[in-house]
Amino acid sequence: MILRRVPMPPPKYPMKRVAMPQRRHRIRPVSPKAASVKRFEKRWKAQFELRCWCCHVPHGARFLGDVELHHIRRGANRVCDPAHFILLCERCHNVVHGDRIPWNGGSRFLPPITVGQLCAIKEEHDPDGFSPMLLVTLDCELESLPAFYLNERTLYV
Repeated sequence: MILRRVPMPPPKYPMKRVAMPQRRHRIRPVSPKAASVKRFEKRWKAQFELRCWCCHVPHGARFLGDVELHHIRRGANRVCDPAHFILLCERCHNVVHGDRIPWNGGSRFLPPITVGQLCAIKEEHDPDGFSPMLLVTLDCELESLPAFYLNERTLYV
């Protein structure tokens, strides 16, 4: 048995189009301060090559996502000051915020990154923007990065 598609006959009554109610989206106003901060961050990022300052992964590489701006000083006291900014990939950014990222098939986790290590990264990649007063305000000392991140840097030279 062969089935054929048969066109439907025209309707007996004229069909009326029913207007469906439109869903209205609320547009949240962006505060002038937030908009200016975003513009400032965009201009600041444009000065540097877009790669993670911790592991040197280029912007958008592998599964690590975009390069994100991180404030070294966190919390409500953070300042929109270039001395407090570093660029991190999504993975390193999550590690800085305390996430445990599995590595080596889930048997180990990436080593944590401390504030002292972030300051050392800032001094290495942005010596003009680095301020020794940052160490005083954060009450920390410069520390070297864990070997894992230094080894990752050799992959993306």
